[in-house]
Amino acid sequence: MAKDETIKAIPAGPEKESWWYFQLKEKQETPKRMEDAAKFLATMISVSLTVFLASAGKDGLSASGIPISTSISLVLWFLSLIFAFLVLFPFRYRFAKDSVDSYCEAHAKIVRVKRGMLFCSVLFFFMALLMLGVVFLFK
Repeated sequence: MAKDETIKAIPAGPEKESWWYFQLKEKQETPKRMEDAAKFLATMISVSLTVFLASAGKDGLSASGIPISTSISLVLWFLSLIFAFLVLFPFRYRFAKDSVDSYCEAHAKIVRVKRGMLFCSVLFFFMALLMLGVVFLFK
């Protein structure tokens, strides 16, 4: 680069600045969106579990009459529900109140933990549905 060439910063226009604020806001609201997804998932799990248990009848799921695949599916269903509720649980995260970097690290940890629990919840729910689907398909 020649000596007379300088790098000049161009100020961001209002449109680019608004997108920057939008991106920042979206990043900050990620835990809330994951909690909303977990609420919806917990509702879907509860409704589908209620429908399944109601369709099974009172003595349709007696202790001696439950196939092992249905038992495993019910355990997966309940694990899915537990993980969905854990996404909503307000765990304590350590951070220094006077440090922005500490807030950013805590936020990243919150997002990582909630994303993992939400993923487990979805995975267990789909495994339970798949297992029950296979059971009723080959019944």
